[in-house]
Amino acid sequence: MEIFNKSKRTFKLSTGDLKPEASTIVPDAEGAKLIEAYKGEIIQIGNTAVEKENAELKKELAALKNNKKHNKH
Repeated sequence: MEIFNKSKRTFKLSTGDLKPEASTIVPDAEGAKLIEAYKGEIIQIGNTAVEKENAELKKELAALKNNKKHNKH
């Protein structure tokens, strides 16, 4: 998984240091933990399949919410 450090601090990873405003590739499990622990500071990049799936799920959720609102009337 490729991750990007948006923060101003350096992170020590199994693959070496991740400096501010830089990216690196880490094992998926490590990347997922870092993204969860440092929300807004560490982000995943280059995962268009996940981004596309998230966009589709958001559309489906919005449609379900709209249907629920219309069914209440």
